[in-house]
Amino acid sequence: YFEADQGVLVIIINRWMETRGVLSLVCDNRAGGGLVADHLAEQGCRRILLLHNWRSRAGTDRVRGFTERALQLGLDSEVVEVAGLTRSAGWEAAQQLKRRLGDFDGVFCVNDALALGVIDHAYAHGSFRIGHDFALVGFDDVTEASSAACSLTTVRQPLAKTAAAITHWLGQWKSTGVSVGAADSQRFRPELV
Repeated sequence: YFEADQGVLVIIINRWMETRGVLSLVCDNRAGGGLVADHLAEQGCRRILLLHNWRSRAGTDRVRGFTERALQLGLDSEVVEVAGLTRSAGWEAAQQLKRRLGDFDGVFCVNDALALGVIDHAYAHGSFRIGHDFALVGFDDVTEASSAACSLTTVRQPLAKTAAAITHWLGQWKSTGVSVGAADSQRFRPELV
């Protein structure tokens, strides 16, 4: 249990807390998952594999948003638990699933690290071609996602909006001592890039 003290501004980034005295500023991961479902449907994908680790609250929200929207769009999806949320976990998942990847025309990795691991495996082994055998989408828009070598489709976190909100609330608190709480918390919509 956490309760902020009077006179202290507590801002939690990318973790939603409904606690008195705590301001949460988060990416709307559920909406981001829905964006991925829309994108893959627009690309003609009908059967999508999701790579996820259930210990990630953000990833779980992304999967929920995806599966809710996929159901509305009539897409078939399967969630596969991976060992972690790292590039090496993406590599391992691609290695274990390479015989099954042909069953899917889209793959959604709940973060870019997993997606980059899938890409690494594809380049190293040549057992599948991303963009030809299946579409691949990540989430977070890390720097490597836009490199010429991979050009990963991903969901960009709303960092500028989050930073602006932090600046706003810090300014309000400094000038007026205003207290904040769950009612002031904000979810920012990400964008597909």
